[in-house]
Amino acid sequence: MHSPIIKNKTDANNDHNSGFTHTLIFFSNKFGKWLGFLFSKNMNNSIFLNDMFKTKRKLVSGFTLVETLIAIAILVSAIVGPMVVVQKSLSSANFAKSQIISFHLAGEAIEYIRNKRDGNTLSGVSWTNGLSECIDKKCAVDTVNDTISQCSENCPNLQFDSINGFYGYDSNWKDSMFNRVVEIRSVNEEELSILVTIFWKSGVFTKEFSVRENLFNWQ
Repeated sequence: MHSPIIKNKTDANNDHNSGFTHTLIFFSNKFGKWLGFLFSKNMNNSIFLNDMFKTKRKLVSGFTLVETLIAIAILVSAIVGPMVVVQKSLSSANFAKSQIISFHLAGEAIEYIRNKRDGNTLSGVSWTNGLSECIDKKCAVDTVNDTISQCSENCPNLQFDSINGFYGYDSNWKDSMFNRVVEIRSVNEEELSILVTIFWKSGVFTKEFSVRENLFNWQ
């Protein structure tokens, strides 16, 4: 029969300390794992937040000065280009209109002088009757009032009848921008050279259009 093992007080104390030590080690390991988990999670969150802030900084970053200047230059070109084209088109249209009017005004004066010659011939008078005072001089022709008169210095601008669309010399009409000068040169006794020049202002420049024709005495 075995005798019972009797532990003394010292052994009991050692057993108690050993159990406490194991318990402490167990909680230490658990606490360490928990700290490690929290640390790793915080690190991941920190990396995520850093990446998010970096992305946000990239998204809200502004233009540089060079990029801004280039954008302004492109915008100005897009606006100014069509405006210049429209302005040139309007200027060309106005110039073409003025040329057409000047062509008809010059032709009108030529036709008036030709009609004078024909009327004189049919009336049996000198074919230069009513034209002699304008030979080798500058004259103004008014087809509406049927007059041709010598210009003292410079021939006056034509007036425009806005109601009927006539050009002539009438104080009740408004001034036009067209100036018509008729010059008659005697080539010989049987021939006259007629030069009609129309002047008008186009902006700061003076434009002109001329028509020349020779008339003969066919009597």
